[in-house]
Amino acid sequence: MRQVLLVLFLLAAQVVLACAWKGSYAGTLQGVPVVLLLDCSEGVYTGLIEAEGYPYAVRLTPNGSTTATGTFSDPQLGGVLSCTARWREGTLELHIGEEEAAAGVKLLHLVFQRTSAAPPAPAPPAVEEGISDARLIGTWTYSESYVSGSYSFATEWRLTLLADGTLRQVGRTVGGGPDVSGDSGEGEVATGRWRTRDGHLELDAGAGFAPHARYVCDGDRVMFTLANGDKQVWVRE
Repeated sequence: MRQVLLVLFLLAAQVVLACAWKGSYAGTLQGVPVVLLLDCSEGVYTGLIEAEGYPYAVRLTPNGSTTATGTFSDPQLGGVLSCTARWREGTLELHIGEEEAAAGVKLLHLVFQRTSAAPPAPAPPAVEEGISDARLIGTWTYSESYVSGSYSFATEWRLTLLADGTLRQVGRTVGGGPDVSGDSGEGEVATGRWRTRDGHLELDAGAGFAPHARYVCDGDRVMFTLANGDKQVWVRE
């Protein structure tokens, strides 16, 4: 009887250790806030990664206490890449596309911290005068939501256009499912300069001004029409 109890205890301990990574994480991808919600069942991790409202899925099988291998997939496009994970003291690193690198696939390296970690400090905006439409000066917000199965996310962007021609945009994503939830906190998405010309909003993130969107401003609302035809309605804060 003692041997049976010992075996059951060891099996239970293995399951607990195997699911030590379960939880919510936050990171950035080229300055964009990213949220990872990682669940665990029978020692296998399944997770949903959300970046600017776009979902990705990850599936990982641990091969030790700090490493795992699996797949990274795009549910909407159907693409699947190899994924190697390394975990240490609340930091989760994903190395994506290593097996496909020989075929020309660009490697992707993502680093996540448990949600309790502080977001990176924003970089101060440059100060330079721009040609601006005074109606756009102020802070504007835009939000969108995404639902996938039992998971749901909401992302809000806050864009501040200053009278000196500088801008600052931050984003925040919150979401969750039956067992986990996450909050990216506010991370610096973009800083730079802005101006308007011929009904277009032009932005400069450091490489010179370039058209961003056509716009129509009506008091406390502005509609941006992007180059791909998508329309966004922003509301003055």
